[in-house]
Amino acid sequence: MKKLVTLCFFFFAGLLSASAQDEVFGLKVGDVAPDFSLYNQNDVMFKLSKALANGPVVVFFYRGQWCPFCNKYMKNYQDSLHLIKAKGAQLVGISPQQESAVQRSIEKTGATFPLLNDSNKKVCFKYNTMLKADMFNEEANPVPALYVIGKDGKIKYVYFPDSFTKRADVSDFLPFL
Repeated sequence: MKKLVTLCFFFFAGLLSASAQDEVFGLKVGDVAPDFSLYNQNDVMFKLSKALANGPVVVFFYRGQWCPFCNKYMKNYQDSLHLIKAKGAQLVGISPQQESAVQRSIEKTGATFPLLNDSNKKVCFKYNTMLKADMFNEEANPVPALYVIGKDGKIKYVYFPDSFTKRADVSDFLPFL
């Protein structure tokens, strides 16, 4: 009986450990933001390190044009873009959706800021917004995280929600620009 209890303990401990490895927590304040280069909706390359030379960058991850929560907040970000720019910052959205869907996001939200295509999810993984189990799942979506990255390349603010229905409000991250 003792062996059975011990065996069960290690079995369940292994399950908990395996599931913990799949959890996603994102990057932390103070971390150096991984550099990346992605194409925007106008087929122009956006490079984070180059953009940071001009001021802070707000990077947010969104699921796709089909997500009503993403569209609502992208519209809010667009409506508040003048506040972000007044702080000398840029705003960019990153999604693994296909290029054609990016145009639908623009139509739905009126976004005039860069929307970057990360169809291979490399940047999503660099910023730890994807479960490792989703690496090869084409249907998988990133956590709708938001990072404020200072000119020095360090992360100044992180919003990493526990639900796909939540997003950072502009008033939450504006003080960190």
